[in-house]
Amino acid sequence: MSKFNELFLSFLFLFFINFTNYIEAKEETQSYKQHSSYWDSVQDNLRVALDISTRAAYNSNVDDMFYTQFIGVDLHKVFSSPQKGDWATVVLQLYATRIDWPGSMKPFFFNRNHEWKFVPRITTINFTGIPGTQGSFNIKIGHFELPFGLETQYDTNGTLHDYMHMSNLGAKVDWGFTINGVCDKWEYETGLSRGSGIDFDSSGHPWLITGRAGHSFNKVFQAGFSYLFGKVKNPPAASLYRSGLSAGQLLTDSRGLDGMVKRYRLGFDCIYGWKKWTFQGELTCGEDFSQNVCNNLVEVNWQNGMSEWLFYSQVLNFNQDFTSGWDSAFSSKLGAQWTPDNRWELSAQLEQQISNFFNASRATIITVQGRARF
Repeated sequence: MSKFNELFLSFLFLFFINFTNYIEAKEETQSYKQHSSYWDSVQDNLRVALDISTRAAYNSNVDDMFYTQFIGVDLHKVFSSPQKGDWATVVLQLYATRIDWPGSMKPFFFNRNHEWKFVPRITTINFTGIPGTQGSFNIKIGHFELPFGLETQYDTNGTLHDYMHMSNLGAKVDWGFTINGVCDKWEYETGLSRGSGIDFDSSGHPWLITGRAGHSFNKVFQAGFSYLFGKVKNPPAASLYRSGLSAGQLLTDSRGLDGMVKRYRLGFDCIYGWKKWTFQGELTCGEDFSQNVCNNLVEVNWQNGMSEWLFYSQVLNFNQDFTSGWDSAFSSKLGAQWTPDNRWELSAQLEQQISNFFNASRATIITVQGRARF
């Protein structure tokens, strides 16, 4: 996406917020005279924060440091009226991201190793006031988190603590729309998106259909089923696929040369809480091109009563049936997060790669992050 398009998209979202607030304030003034001014209406059900964080990581494989900085605006606004109640929710997370990464290990959506880039996170409008639905049928438009697996149950944007979206699906957020809702103890979301991730990029004609349906059995146990299929822009996975081809196959098989991966996934996830402990896991199986894939994650975490401290341990396992046969990669993570209030957060994580595909060297990765919100 060009810089002009990125700025234009941001302008459209800001215009929508101000226009709908104007309509909302006008309606309420005419009917109930509840607001003394337009700006009173703007501030109703509005949360805005300046979010600043810095991250440093050490990778033993390259014996070097990786630095990432984030600065952005995080806005959450609920639109409502006396006649309709809550009818739309806007989430606007617009960030400038700076990387200083050595070698060729930069994220594929960055062009250089030392670069500032506009990186929108969740940037959506969710229309929740459709008549007669009572929240069971909503329409979300924008740059949304892919509804798949454990990631949908937590807000992990900007944190070290995350799950398998990037490594398993190839994207965490994407441009498109979803339908979503809550029906009794069921919640669901399914959507169609561009398949290009951070940037809206139609080259290679990517596309994705994703969805998840979850059920809360009681206060301590919930589970969900997820699906994904389409063609996703994912150069690391495309490169991994081609690494498993023989010399002869490299001459005849052009799949993955454009960084696109034809992919499908079916997944199951569950969460069980016991006192201050949470036990959770995710299992996904599917294909990348015609190669079978099976990935899983298990996590145990502990939080104190005020959610000030979080400690977690994860084991991740990735398996793929390459041309040469099945191969696997294992890694484990230990992490801690301290959040004394909603303005500050300090976190650290130790990741140990136990094995890698094709017997590649194993790395120890130590990451620390400081975050402030005003």
